[in-house]
Amino acid sequence: MENRDLSRIDTNELLPPSAFSLSEASHNGTDNPIHGIVHPPTDGSFVGFQQLSDSRCGLNLAPGDLLLRLQVAEERVNELELVLRNTRNETLQMQRLRDEAVTELQRMRSYIGSLDSSGNQGDVTPEKEALIATINKLKTESSKLEDRNTTLQQQLDLSLVRVESLEAVLRLQEKTLCHNISNQTGKGSADEAKCDQLLRMWRTQTIRLLMQMEEYKADREHALARAARKEAQLEKMRLSAQTDQETMHLKLQASEAAFALETKQTQTLAAKLEQESSRYRNLEAEHKILQRKCTASLTALRAQSERLLHSVQSWFPTKPHLTSQAADNPFLSRILQRIRQLECRLNFASNRLPLLRTHMAHRRVISPGRSDQGTQTGPSDKDLLSGVSQLESNELLKFAQNEARQCRAERDAALSKLEQSAKCFHQRVQAAQDEVKTELCTLRESVRMLEVSLQEKTEELSRCKSDFSELRSSYAALQKSGEAERRELQTKINESEDQLTKAKAELRKAKRCLDLELDRRKTRIPAPGCAYEASSRIPGSSIKSTLSVRPRQTSSNETSLNMNQMGSLVQSLKELTQLADCLRSSSSSESEPDNGSGS
Repeated sequence: MENRDLSRIDTNELLPPSAFSLSEASHNGTDNPIHGIVHPPTDGSFVGFQQLSDSRCGLNLAPGDLLLRLQVAEERVNELELVLRNTRNETLQMQRLRDEAVTELQRMRSYIGSLDSSGNQGDVTPEKEALIATINKLKTESSKLEDRNTTLQQQLDLSLVRVESLEAVLRLQEKTLCHNISNQTGKGSADEAKCDQLLRMWRTQTIRLLMQMEEYKADREHALARAARKEAQLEKMRLSAQTDQETMHLKLQASEAAFALETKQTQTLAAKLEQESSRYRNLEAEHKILQRKCTASLTALRAQSERLLHSVQSWFPTKPHLTSQAADNPFLSRILQRIRQLECRLNFASNRLPLLRTHMAHRRVISPGRSDQGTQTGPSDKDLLSGVSQLESNELLKFAQNEARQCRAERDAALSKLEQSAKCFHQRVQAAQDEVKTELCTLRESVRMLEVSLQEKTEELSRCKSDFSELRSSYAALQKSGEAERRELQTKINESEDQLTKAKAELRKAKRCLDLELDRRKTRIPAPGCAYEASSRIPGSSIKSTLSVRPRQTSSNETSLNMNQMGSLVQSLKELTQLADCLRSSSSSESEPDNGSGS
């Protein structure tokens, strides 16, 4: 039974589990499997089955081989289940992508339709071209996805056919097994009983796996339905979020464009503001210059108006209330003069109106029963129209009516012109009054400011005068005190000079006495009379105390006393000379400002 081929297998024999393995068949003439999917054969026969060795084809096989075959069959069933699951997932994914493409295409079509309806059909914008390109791209992708979906559907159908064929083979094997068991009843050995037991176990395991697969399929379908519903909800949310994002993007672009426009406008307005500010500064400077000129011209005009008012009052006396107003307002004289001229013209026109009315009444030629503006024609009109025919009278009537209308129009035009001129004159008078009021307000304000500044200046001047008077009084007091001090110093100088002269005379006397004393000491001749005379003539208590009354005193004591007296005298002389110099310098410095103030 070994080394037998698959073609020699009898149909009544059971197929091993390896016969249910799926081979990797080519797809559309290519050897590459698509997305890891195992494709079944397309010729309807079991060409894809593996060839079996003679050891795997017989019925009398070992129990270990049967267990291995059962495990291999379970693995193949699991692989088939995975393949079916992947196929289902890819099919759902393709369907979802197709639905997304269709919804996107519909949305793009509606958007393009709205753009076409709102805009010009002949204009092709770059945005529209980009949308058309994206639509074409989506169309190609949707066509590709549809082709792929059809191929996957065909593969799924083929896998289902393969499963059905496997189920048919299992049923055929079961029938063959039952037939063999019925034929071999009572003939089987212990090995055949073991093989039958293993085959029953394999069949029950296969049926259990098939039932589990069906349950798993049902559960998977329910889960896929729930996932599909959730996915549809999420897709709706995604589409709404995408539309919101696009609208927000368009709004953002519009807001960015508006912001750029506003920034440009702000820049232009800033430039205009700078120009206007410079212009305002220039105008302000010109306004100040013109204001100065206007103030000068107003002062001149005020003076001229006062002169003219004085001359007018002297030549044309007016009413008292008008004269008072003219005195208050210099421009009223000119306005009153023009009003008087207008009154004269109006009086002239009012005096000419009756004459004009009578003239117009004579010029009119109307029927006896007609009246024009309260003027009734009298019987004299009949005499005028006695020798006139009806046609001529009608022509005269038309002519008179035309003349009357023309006169009324002229009268109305004259009255309107008069009213307009009166209104214009009133407006000019009002404008002049307003201008005069504003000018008066400005002048009053300027006068008030000038008065305030003048008051401040007067107060400052009064303060300066008071300060000057205080300084002047203090200067006079200082001058008096300086004069008194100068006199006192002058007297002191005189006294010191007198004392100095006396001291000099006494010094000369003391020198002479000293010379005599020295000569006497040299000659050692006593001279009591001379010493007594010198001691009596030197003033001061110190000299008297130092000089002895007795004529005969030692030479050493007399010499020391004379030297002390000479030192004290020299020191006193130096002090006196310094004091005299100070007094002279102070007297000279005081005499200089006296000379300046006097000059």
